[in-house]
Amino acid sequence: MLSLIQIIAPVFLLIALGYGLGRGQVFSPDQVRGFGRLVLLVALPALIFNALANARMATVFRPDYLLVYGLASLGSFALGYGWFRRQADVATSAVRALGMSCSNTAFVGLPILTQLLGAAAAGPVALNMLIENLVMMPLVLALVEAGRSRHSHPLRMAKTIAGGLVRTPMLIAIVLGGLFSVAGLALPAPAALHGRSSTVPRSPAAWTELLTKLGAASIPSRRSQRPPGGTHSPPASSRR
Repeated sequence: MLSLIQIIAPVFLLIALGYGLGRGQVFSPDQVRGFGRLVLLVALPALIFNALANARMATVFRPDYLLVYGLASLGSFALGYGWFRRQADVATSAVRALGMSCSNTAFVGLPILTQLLGAAAAGPVALNMLIENLVMMPLVLALVEAGRSRHSHPLRMAKTIAGGLVRTPMLIAIVLGGLFSVAGLALPAPAALHGRSSTVPRSPAAWTELLTKLGAASIPSRRSQRPPGGTHSPPASSRR
């Protein structure tokens, strides 16, 4: 029990710290967005790439795990979509079903797994992200697009979704890291990545958890920070 608390407690302490910083408006909303972009576009992909590139792909790539995780995700999505569809439109039902079927791998799973497995956590995290980004997200985007525009061409829709996927930094990191591992290419081993590799994954994971609540706590403060009368821009409809 104590070991479980030691693993989970740092995650919730970071959430509380991020929430407190957000409520205290220590950082502006623009700064929070910048931190979030740094984590999601640079730090987290770099972590995944480094871990996969230095791992044996035979031990990381598990088709059986992908199959089970994919079927479980799709099954949960189908149940949720069928339930919500009774009272909502296609797009809304798809988004709600995604919320109950898609794991929060990057924001919750990674910080907890790094406490247990260290750098090896990037392996199962990468497999989860493959299902989430190559199966679940395209499915939801297709349903949302179909629900909003019933006359959209399927090929055009597929091209738009595929174009967004190939530009996803985490997917790019997974592909490049896997290619480096399969090709047997050796990465440079500076002290920050080689001598202290056990500390590498904790930094993006910690920042991810911190920024989750930091951004959430900043939302009400952004709404309450309205410019003084006469200085704010009118809505688009009133400017026409």
